Amino acid sequence: MTKTLLLVDFMGICYSSFYKLPSLHSSSGMASAVTYGVLSSLQTLHQRFQPDEIILCMDSRENKRKAIFPGYKAKRVKNDSFADMIAQVVELKKRLPEVGLPCAECTGYESDDLIAVLLETMEYSKAMVCTSDNDLYQLISDKVDVWDTRLKKIIDLKSISNINMFGFSDPMMVAVYKALAGCSSDNVPGLKGWGEKKTKAFMAECKYDLDVMVERLNSLGQLYNFDFMLRLVALPLDLDYRIPIRIKGEPGIDRKALAKLFYDYDINRLDVRSFML
Repeated sequence: MTKTLLLVDFMGICYSSFYKLPSLHSSSGMASAVTYGVLSSLQTLHQRFQPDEIILCMDSRENKRKAIFPGYKAKRVKNDSFADMIAQVVELKKRLPEVGLPCAECTGYESDDLIAVLLETMEYSKAMVCTSDNDLYQLISDKVDVWDTRLKKIIDLKSISNINMFGFSDPMMVAVYKALAGCSSDNVPGLKGWGEKKTKAFMAECKYDLDVMVERLNSLGQLYNFDFMLRLVALPLDLDYRIPIRIKGEPGIDRKALAKLFYDYDINRLDVRSFML
């Protein structure tokens, strides 16, 4: 098996596209920032990594983590510009499978969960995960690297220990770290009064041994809280690899459908004939 796989955090590139090009419109007045930005990003990713297969992983509108913890991602701003972006995303999600870019989704789950499950259940020789979310570092292995779109670099087993935030080399410890210290981007509070400094010291004292950490947390009366936080940050949710992922679209660019998409959005900086070749 020599198949290479690229799994893309779809909303991640939608966010970056929209906020980099917020005023981009077609000649007919149709907002096109997300469509152009996503297609341009996919072209760049394809040129860089030359994968055999690309799957775009979507967030569900429903979120099971919010049912577990109502405060999950509660601090994220949802204003008029956010609504404009979502309107573009909804339309683009309909068009991408028609173009030959498969899209994965599952009600109640985030793209991170889908990526974790696909990495576990698909056959491949090497996979690259494209995201700006370091939660996904926990999925790194000898077969899986992460292209961090924020850092513009590949994070792999060799480099993860050099990321200043963590200070350890075991990707599985990323979820443990976030459960203890919290994750501000997802509004996961972590253990009260801990934070980054105390978490790093605690993990180092325990020599990054989960059994030792669990024993220590139990003696501190913090094991229940730790388990609760870990449930929010570990991938996939509840470590359930059986979630029924739906993948719409077949791989292989349909040039006719792509030309129609380019025409509808006045995209002339990308070439239909050479797109993702």
